[in-house]
Amino acid sequence: MRSLWNEEAYAEIVARIRALTPDTRARWGRMNASRMLAHISDQIRMALGDIAARRGSGFLSVPPINRLMIYVVPWPKGARGPQEAFTTAPESWGSDLQQLLVLVDRLREKRHHQLWPEHPMFGKLSGDDWAALSYKHLNHHLTQFGV
Repeated sequence: MRSLWNEEAYAEIVARIRALTPDTRARWGRMNASRMLAHISDQIRMALGDIAARRGSGFLSVPPINRLMIYVVPWPKGARGPQEAFTTAPESWGSDLQQLLVLVDRLREKRHHQLWPEHPMFGKLSGDDWAALSYKHLNHHLTQFGV
């Protein structure tokens, strides 16, 4: 599984983020590019603890199910994420894009921290889990928008 800790995966994600435009159309789903940018930024904010998330509960939060969802199982198109990942409204394309790049870098700077917030769906996660989940989430939505 690719991870934001991996230099090659990180560089790939950054290049794909930079390839987005406000007019990039989704291949599936209802979000436009601006809303998607705000959404993936909110997921990174959850990983950083900037957005408080409820405690993970339900069968997806139980190991090994949560690890299977992060590392193995492909995500279906159109699956709804946690409400916390839809907190921030889009503002201006340029500043939202730059903010996402800053958030990804902040996540990478936190690599060696021991304490990580819980995910509202997947429960307790390590830094390695968050880095893999974040890569998978970014990849999912960047693929949705064809970049």
